[in-house]
Amino acid sequence: MGPAGEERTGKTAGRSPITAVPGDTTRTLKAAGRATGTCAGIGSPVYEAAADGPAPVEDCVLADASGTRLFQLSAYYGPFAKAARLETVRGKQILTEAGGADGLYWTTSACEHGGAALFSVEPLFDEETKAFRPADPKLQQAALQTFAENSAERHGCPSPRPLPAG
Repeated sequence: MGPAGEERTGKTAGRSPITAVPGDTTRTLKAAGRATGTCAGIGSPVYEAAADGPAPVEDCVLADASGTRLFQLSAYYGPFAKAARLETVRGKQILTEAGGADGLYWTTSACEHGGAALFSVEPLFDEETKAFRPADPKLQQAALQTFAENSAERHGCPSPRPLPAG
């Protein structure tokens, strides 16, 4: 039985039932320029998820040609944007609308329908060296700009704020 004693039929009022779940594309390395989901338009090898306009969180992972994961790109919408600033490892460093240093870069967009959107990129932790991957500001900032623009467009939000020069 479902909520309030209703029988579960596989349908939700006003919505279609889920009929298929896409394969786990986050485990498939896409060659530079070949991404079609959350990493579309990024000019380096990536691991991506299917792009879904209303998704409250989106991710894209930049990799090297061998498949080593280097940087995490993330988009957060609505309450998830606030939570990312409060609850993630480096989120408390995100204090302005756009900025970055030490491998962490971010920008924002003011979406009409869901409040703020936050877009970030940061190095991933390397278990072998027990340290974060070295920053690559040029690659990270270019990828963040493309990722943020595409994600904002899918969500009907204005273009994200430009990253500060430097």
